[in-house]
Amino acid sequence: MFIFLLVISLISELAYSQINCNFKNINEFYSSLNSGNPIQEQIKKRVSEAESNIEIAKQRPNPVIDAEYLKGKQFGSDTSNLQVIAQHIYEFGSKRKLRIEKAQLAAAVQKRLLSLKGVETTVGYALKYQRVAQLTILIDAVEEAISTFEKVIGKLNSRTGLTPEERVSLLTLKLASSDYKARLNDLENEKTLLEGELTFISGCESFNPRYTSLPYAQLVSPLKNLSTTENGLVHVEHLKVKQTEAELGVQKSLGYSDIAIGPVIEYQTQGTQNFTSAGVAVTFDLPLFHTNDAGKLNAAQKMAAQKVESYNTIRNLNLKKSMLIRKYVRSVQVLSEMTSLDSLTKQHTEIERLFARGIISIPMTIESHRQHIDFLQSRFETENDLLVSLEEIVFIRGETQLLEGLFKITPTNQGKI
Repeated sequence: MFIFLLVISLISELAYSQINCNFKNINEFYSSLNSGNPIQEQIKKRVSEAESNIEIAKQRPNPVIDAEYLKGKQFGSDTSNLQVIAQHIYEFGSKRKLRIEKAQLAAAVQKRLLSLKGVETTVGYALKYQRVAQLTILIDAVEEAISTFEKVIGKLNSRTGLTPEERVSLLTLKLASSDYKARLNDLENEKTLLEGELTFISGCESFNPRYTSLPYAQLVSPLKNLSTTENGLVHVEHLKVKQTEAELGVQKSLGYSDIAIGPVIEYQTQGTQNFTSAGVAVTFDLPLFHTNDAGKLNAAQKMAAQKVESYNTIRNLNLKKSMLIRKYVRSVQVLSEMTSLDSLTKQHTEIERLFARGIISIPMTIESHRQHIDFLQSRFETENDLLVSLEEIVFIRGETQLLEGLFKITPTNQGKI
């Protein structure tokens, strides 16, 4: 019975996995990655690690027990002395508070960077999904070109006598066919490697990515009207400055001596006489040589350096963001003017039909296939560059809702954006 249930469970799991791997488009793949992936689990562990440093900072010093036992002779009598001191350490200068604040800021920096890494992972693998779908189209186009060239080569080879123009056409076709076979090999190798990466991140042994054109144009207006909210790399730079300020506070607090205070109990014996004493012990460092001036100076210099570095970084990031938005808008305009894949397919089919009827010359056929493949590569590069630019903008400002909006909008199936 147990074995039967186990088999049913395995079958159900496999079926469930297969259903989950049947992504209709990049949107579903992106959504699947957001719901869970190996890198995301890794990031969660790192976030927990960063937060645990706050708990370390909250720890208070343990009490100190000092015990001393002496035994000897005095004036011919046996003597012994037992002294026990129990002290609790009181931290002065708000050491614990400042230590916690420093740890919280360090954790905030790490969590923000890890969050951005999660975005980078999700978008990066979504782009790889899209690239595999694009490669499928490119491979089909190259295979079609090779097939067409091989058919013509076969016809020319079957003829007994060729004109000089036909001999040149035959040589040109053979070179073109060889070139396209090399391109095909490169495309298939790229696709194989990317499929391996997609298998890792998705857990799917095999799936067939389907190409869709994302609606990049619908994000032009939101990009031009970004809010003043800073939650990306710019925000990280502000946190880094606060982190150095907190470090300065910690170094200042170290200029104050901690005090260890607690009861003292002493038990003495001399011959037949016993003595018991009790009191209070106080211990602290006497600040005769320094009050951590060197530590404070070092922290102040680090803070000043970080302020300059963060200012320059933020300025550079904001300039880069403006340039990326301009680049994005320009690329969207170019993409909108490109022929849609549906129209391109119809045009190419018509050209193939004319060639089959012998209306189009061999050189024009070669050029037609070259233009077809070059156009596909150019369009796909433009699309992928748009997604990369959008990702970089999100990294700078932290506007993750832009990505959510892009992938939640229903994409256009092989059409214009």
